[in-house]
Amino acid sequence: MILRYGGTVALVSQRPDISQEIAGQWNSGAMTMLLYLNEVSSYEDYKEVIRHEAVHMAQFCHGRRQGMRGPIPLGVILSDAAKDSFNYGKDKGLYSPRQQILEAEAYTLEKASDQEVISILNFQCQDLNRNGL
Repeated sequence: MILRYGGTVALVSQRPDISQEIAGQWNSGAMTMLLYLNEVSSYEDYKEVIRHEAVHMAQFCHGRRQGMRGPIPLGVILSDAAKDSFNYGKDKGLYSPRQQILEAEAYTLEKASDQEVISILNFQCQDLNRNGL
C-alpha cells in the first residue's frame, strides 16, 4: 500500500540517534517509512509499527488534500490504550505540541486491523496519487 502511493519502505539496522526509543519513522520529504530493526522483536511488532507509520502517511495525504504542506489530524477518536502509549512518549519528550494529536491518532490506529489502515490510506491518498503527492 505504501508503495502504491509512491512511498518507500526502508529497513534500517539501527537508528542514528539511539537516545530515542522509536521503532519507525515516516519521512514525508523522502516519502519513506523507516523501520529500525534493533527496536522490533516480532512479526506482530513489525505490523504494528507499519500500521502506525502508515497512519502518519495518511495524515500527510490528508494535509495535502486540505491544501496544507504537512500532516493534519484525521479526526480519529482516541483509545484509552493509545493514550497510555502516547503519554509515555510525551513524558519522554518525544513529541512537540504540534505532533501530539498526530501521534495519539497513530497510537490508536496501530491497534486497528491491517484492512482498516489500508482503507484509510486508500481514502486519503488515492486522489493524490493521480495528481502527484
